[in-house]
Amino acid sequence: MRRFIVGIMLCCAGLIANAADDSIYGTHWVKFEPIQVGGNLEGCSLVYLVAQADRAYLGGNPVAVNGSFMLRLDRTSKGIAVGFKAGLKDLSRSDASFTRPNFAYLQTATASTAQAKGNSFDGDEGYKVFAYSFADPVIATVLKELMASGNATIGYNRKTGGMDVSTPLDLMVVDSEYTADQKVLRKRSPTTMLGFSDCVVKFLGSVRAKLGKN
Repeated sequence: MRRFIVGIMLCCAGLIANAADDSIYGTHWVKFEPIQVGGNLEGCSLVYLVAQADRAYLGGNPVAVNGSFMLRLDRTSKGIAVGFKAGLKDLSRSDASFTRPNFAYLQTATASTAQAKGNSFDGDEGYKVFAYSFADPVIATVLKELMASGNATIGYNRKTGGMDVSTPLDLMVVDSEYTADQKVLRKRSPTTMLGFSDCVVKFLGSVRAKLGKN
């Protein structure tokens, strides 16, 4: 999947970076992916690609933010772990690689992962992962509001104490096309939102059932 994402962005980097209008900013796509182990459902994830002008650190250069939001079974604690992954790419430079943010978060109407207790670690090259427990009421609220509205805000900064850069995440945007006149045409569908919501309901149900047997 990561090679697939990088391949698309390398092909489209010149088009996106030189786009004639602001249509490049916002959500480019969000895809639902179930997490399965040995054929058993052990989690649910949303993989996203958004873009925003980074006026805080890069003088307004367009930046892609790519990553995922997931919840999955933690075999060690037998609880549910929640993760938010983010990587940043300067689209004005064709040779730019993904770089890790100093901090990143997912914010819904009344809650944010920034308010939750958790830890962070380096993920794939250029990506950082922020890990939380589903038992945290803040995280439960973020998930509930994300599923109800299909909308959130992704924020990040590049240094401790630095200004946040934020961009909307729209789960209804499932794909985008890049036209010859340098515009982004978004394809909207409830498929991702419905698939993720259905997966979460089934996953949480299976976890509760397993805990009830122990």
